[in-house]
Amino acid sequence: MAIIMRLLLLSTLFATIFSTTATAQVVGGEFQKLFDLYAVEKYEACLIKAMKYTEDDRYRKSPEPYLYVSMCFHYINENINEFDELYYEKALYDAMKYAAKFRKKDKSGEMYANNTEYIEELTKTCIDEANYFYFDDNFRKAAGVFRKIHKFLPEDAGLLYMVAVCQIRSRNLGEGVRNMNLALDSLRVKYANPAYEPMELTEKLLVRAFIDYSTYLEESGQKDSAESTISTARELLKKDEAVKEQYDKLVN
Repeated sequence: MAIIMRLLLLSTLFATIFSTTATAQVVGGEFQKLFDLYAVEKYEACLIKAMKYTEDDRYRKSPEPYLYVSMCFHYINENINEFDELYYEKALYDAMKYAAKFRKKDKSGEMYANNTEYIEELTKTCIDEANYFYFDDNFRKAAGVFRKIHKFLPEDAGLLYMVAVCQIRSRNLGEGVRNMNLALDSLRVKYANPAYEPMELTEKLLVRAFIDYSTYLEESGQKDSAESTISTARELLKKDEAVKEQYDKLVN
């Protein structure tokens, strides 16, 4: 019985490893050399090769090499103990930078649509990085990281709202208010569309942004602004219980 259980465990582990490797690859790609290097876990070699493609006039307009660069940097950041930590100290920020370049090069959006799993994985890591500064009340640095995430998710108005909240709380009022108005205009259009499906990660971030910002306003003596902020959140996020609870606390 013990032997059978060990075999089942090994079988499950192998399936998990195979699945992880498969989903980590670029979907719909055409650069076989990059595919092969990434598949055999030669991440630094893949990174160097992909960077060369981005600098080559024949390939620099293709989004795929930029995506590989981002993926390699992200892997290195997540497994930094396997690499030169000093050399790759900005690996996560490089992953964000090349993800943004990838989005700009992906004119049709097809490659992005085929690789949202990686983008969501990167988004989670980057939100964790931004939160490190946010919960330390370093809103200027938090705004910077959220802004970098927004560069590779430019259609995500919830992210822009969080950028605005951080900017306002870091006393960058002009840009913060401008970005908040842009974000709210976009959010109203998006949530009015029944077919709109936001990324779960960033919608949770938006909920927190509304709640935290309305609390900040209320504690700063700006009761009317606090009520207006959470009323907007209630209008947009009708089914969210945390928003409802905050609304009842501040308005009712």
